[in-house]
Amino acid sequence: MINTVSFPGLSDVVLTLNRVAFSVFGYDIMWYGVIIGSGFMLAALYAVIHAKEFELDTDFIMDILIWCLPAAIIGARLYYVAFRWEYFSQDLSRILNIRGGGLAFYGGFLGGVLGGAIVCKLKKRRFMPTLDMACIVFPLAQSIGRWGNFMNCEAFGGPTDLPWGMSINGASPVHPTFLYESIWNFIGFLLLHRYSKKRKFDGEMALLYLAWYGFGRMFIEGMRTDSLYIGSTNIRVSQLLAFIFFIVGAGLLCYMHMSKKYLSCPIFTSRMRAAFAGDNAIDIPEFIPTPVNNKEETNMKELTLFMLPNCPHCKLALKLQDELMAENPEYRDNIKINMINEAKESELANSYDYYYVPCYFYGKEKLSEGHVEKEDVEKVFKAVLAK
Repeated sequence: MINTVSFPGLSDVVLTLNRVAFSVFGYDIMWYGVIIGSGFMLAALYAVIHAKEFELDTDFIMDILIWCLPAAIIGARLYYVAFRWEYFSQDLSRILNIRGGGLAFYGGFLGGVLGGAIVCKLKKRRFMPTLDMACIVFPLAQSIGRWGNFMNCEAFGGPTDLPWGMSINGASPVHPTFLYESIWNFIGFLLLHRYSKKRKFDGEMALLYLAWYGFGRMFIEGMRTDSLYIGSTNIRVSQLLAFIFFIVGAGLLCYMHMSKKYLSCPIFTSRMRAAFAGDNAIDIPEFIPTPVNNKEETNMKELTLFMLPNCPHCKLALKLQDELMAENPEYRDNIKINMINEAKESELANSYDYYYVPCYFYGKEKLSEGHVEKEDVEKVFKAVLAK
């Protein structure tokens, strides 16, 4: 489990690498697992800190992490086994021996995304903002995790005479492709983090990640000597998938930005509608919670609206309800709306059954939740008047 590594074109220093980090009760803990776990923890910390920027909360982030980690591991293993079936079919018990190596990123990615989609469905959360957050932390975790390949002296490329060529156990220098991918992913993480504050629609960060990672992996995979192939062909599975990732990500990004389709597409929900641009920008006032049960002696029907100041969909709801009130005196004269800042009145918000904002309630009856259009707000108003 001990290897030597050097970079003869840069230095005479020879590193001795032990794959075992330490032992617990005679059980070896590998550096690979330690490094992968460190990348996962750092990615999780980032997600928790930046959760609110994606309209997520810490509890939901923890649910995602708890369920998606095993889903990713299972996916990574199944992917590897599928393309090395000749080896594993000879002894099926090998499938469970993960310590012997054999986890593939693409399987982990697909398994984690599927697990996340299921959690979002069960928890009634929007999938695209969750995927956006995940696709920012993926390259962060990957950039760290690739150093586990370094400790194992694996995932390297073919021979090279470049100054940074890596010699393993005194052999001829090879491309340190683990390093190439680590650097590429870390740059991607920095760019995605910086752009995330300017994203225009839910799903945009996911598409950017697919395009960025796919483009880099296409070239890096071509250098590696341990690629998985499709059957008896010379087609590298990961290189083909990287190409598909790049085409899908870049293609959809170009289409969405050029056509502005994200303003109406039900899958990619617009975060910043044209109604909030330039002179039409809307500022949400500080919401002062009005006690729901202390109604004034009036014939006005009371609605409770939970909102968040930085939520573009809440801004849209505010704009639309003002338009409807101005256009229809019946609404203006008979409906009172108590706007409540969910962030400042979290205890009150938690006493109601909802997941997304904006959310309209009549008493404790939920009338509308999440993204709204004008007809949705009007349906709420008509439902209240009919009570």
